[in-house]
Amino acid sequence: MDSKTKFLIYCMEIYRRAEKLTQAQVLELFSRYNVSEYVLEFYETLYNQSIPNILQDINDHISKQRDIAPNVSNRFFLEKIAGMTHNGIEKTGGYGKVKSISGKDVG
Repeated sequence: MDSKTKFLIYCMEIYRRAEKLTQAQVLELFSRYNVSEYVLEFYETLYNQSIPNILQDINDHISKQRDIAPNVSNRFFLEKIAGMTHNGIEKTGGYGKVKSISGKDVG
């Protein structure tokens, strides 16, 4: 396994933990919004960033890629995938179960 692939897996895991998502939810999110391609393309830049900056870059990328109204926050989207069935993602709980990157409840 090359270093870029290892870093992608690392990014997926820190994102999963920070956003309190399942592996399946992270895979769906990364697939839907081409996050894996983004991480691999900008590996050199992201690799040298702090964890909070990596997470923010991923969230910024997802926000830019989403096909929803621009005034709907990423918080809303994360609540949606964490609390409801969404395109085959197993229901994992209700609103208030997701924490933001800073650790605060978003529900």
